[in-house]
Amino acid sequence: MNDVPRNDRRGSVPVGLLGMVVLIMTIELGVMRGNLDFMDNVAVSWKYTGKIVKRKAKGNSLLCFGDSMLKFGLMPRVLTEGTGQKSYSLAVLCGSAPSSYFLLRRALDSGARPSAVVVDYARLILGDGPASESRPFPWVELLKPREAAELCWTAKDPNLVTSIGLRWVLHSVRQRQEIRTHVVAMLSGKPTGQRDVAPALWRNWNTNEGGQANPKAEPFEDIVIPESHPIKPGTWCCDPVNETYVRKFIELAQSHHIKVYWMLPPSTPGTFSHWVHSGDEQLYIDFVRKQQSQYPNLFVLDARDCGYEKSVFVDGVHLDRDGAAALSAGVAQALRHSMSEAGVEHAKWVKISTFDDVKSRVAIEDVTESRLALKAAMGQRKRR
Repeated sequence: MNDVPRNDRRGSVPVGLLGMVVLIMTIELGVMRGNLDFMDNVAVSWKYTGKIVKRKAKGNSLLCFGDSMLKFGLMPRVLTEGTGQKSYSLAVLCGSAPSSYFLLRRALDSGARPSAVVVDYARLILGDGPASESRPFPWVELLKPREAAELCWTAKDPNLVTSIGLRWVLHSVRQRQEIRTHVVAMLSGKPTGQRDVAPALWRNWNTNEGGQANPKAEPFEDIVIPESHPIKPGTWCCDPVNETYVRKFIELAQSHHIKVYWMLPPSTPGTFSHWVHSGDEQLYIDFVRKQQSQYPNLFVLDARDCGYEKSVFVDGVHLDRDGAAALSAGVAQALRHSMSEAGVEHAKWVKISTFDDVKSRVAIEDVTESRLALKAAMGQRKRR
């Protein structure tokens, strides 16, 4: 009775489970890897800049770092024309203090030797740590494993380690919001358009030496708070990890005898009035002054209240092509004076000249024009 043969399944792998694992890996490594449909503009920006930094940084006397306010606001071609110093922008969308530091270090490691760098640190982004859930930074699109390990060690945050680790292995975790958007669009029969957006951005960044020129936008509301309105006690403070990387950036530049220009970009009158009356703007300026008092190579370019009306913005903080051309010309003028005459004492807090609507002599191609140029080129190829 006990000699009836039985199938011993111990140690065997269920075929269904194995098939599911193979399917998941196929999707993760095949369908989603590098698929532009599943990358938002921020991720595309970080990935693109991380790939080109070593090739593009060399040979430039002026490099720009930071976030979208600087990437949209300073056009390197205008800076080059106005300063006589070859310029390139390595700013990224939603750029943070660590991203600027690692990009500067890569640029220097590649042999770049700029005489000056311009960087901006948006107040709201400085307040969010590297593991922010409200502002998830695409670290895996930019950092190499050694850099990611260094960031995690500096932050000493288990959540950051987990977040980066999961996103490195699983694209579905890294790009879950974009996947959700893409699936909904497919089910409704509408294209997401992201596959067309990324090439247009690449062309625009290449054409504008790393800058991004925004087309004119539709009018939007911009309510100004009266000056008589009481100013609230601010609550802003810089995230400790971000402050560490702000200092590391300045110290790295200092070790290579590079001047650092901390850019305070303009915003619309309404936006700036809200910042001032929140009380947080003064706390931020106090933070900037604290850093400047500790580093002799740190200068400030202040364009916050220089007469930029909302007509040259696409939203409360981002300039369009006309605003960017004007700001770039004003910054170039300030840099030309500050970077010249070695040994001469220059002002360390520089007020940028008021808005001047003089058209730039330098050709600037905006994103809409980049998209149309690509569409025309595609049409020509199809006709051949």
